[in-house]
Amino acid sequence: MKNALYILSILFFCSCELIDQNHFDVEKELKPFVDNFYAESIKRGQHIQRENLMIYFSPLKGLAGESMNFTSIPTIHIDPTFFNKYSKANAPLYIEYVVFHEMGHAMLHRDHKDAYTIMTPNNKLIKEYSNNTQTRARLTDELFGAEVINSTPMGDFEKSDSLIALECTSQSRSVL
Repeated sequence: MKNALYILSILFFCSCELIDQNHFDVEKELKPFVDNFYAESIKRGQHIQRENLMIYFSPLKGLAGESMNFTSIPTIHIDPTFFNKYSKANAPLYIEYVVFHEMGHAMLHRDHKDAYTIMTPNNKLIKEYSNNTQTRARLTDELFGAEVINSTPMGDFEKSDSLIALECTSQSRSVL
């Protein structure tokens, strides 16, 4: 009887791990931005599977977003204060920029780059992305695999009035 319970316990824990390997959980308010990320990837010939991703609201003192890849399921946190501020200001492209940046880490395994790209470590291009359709298209092209558009160091680009920091953690750790 003890052996049967032991075997059932092992099967239960193993089955939970198998279910979690395909986990996809996104906050309802962030789903349109995530859906747009996938739509833009398809337009550019990349078919990224909709699994192994969690995106939640979480207070991030001074940060707009953060990506953590500590486990097999990348997790993105978006600061609710940031989200609410730009939702009320009718500035959805600010939110999209941050979601695309964080998903660039989580789903495309992109690192920060000090160049003309969404993957800059802060919001230096967020106004350009939000205000110019051509710039948005160029930055999105680059995100999904085109060459870096301009190798000019980011210090040469205009800075936004209010800095929106993006924190990204791509370290791994073993879970025993």
